[in-house]
Amino acid sequence: TIGNAHILGVTDEEGYLKLYDTRSKLKASATNQENAEKAIVSSWIAHNNSVYDLCWIKGDSTILTASADHL
Repeated sequence: TIGNAHILGVTDEEGYLKLYDTRSKLKASATNQENAEKAIVSSWIAHNNSVYDLCWIKGDSTILTASADHL
């Protein structure tokens, strides 16, 4: 929905799924790592292997992920 359109889902090769707030106010004096950590809304291990795909379900309350680990 439009209310959550500023949330970005990002996955990685270690199975993590992180949600970032793209509206976070970032400091120019901070490092990229510090700014990235500040923007994280939520983070968890979704799989035991690389996450290949992420799909938001209607209403933005559920996320589907796909991985080779079959979890």
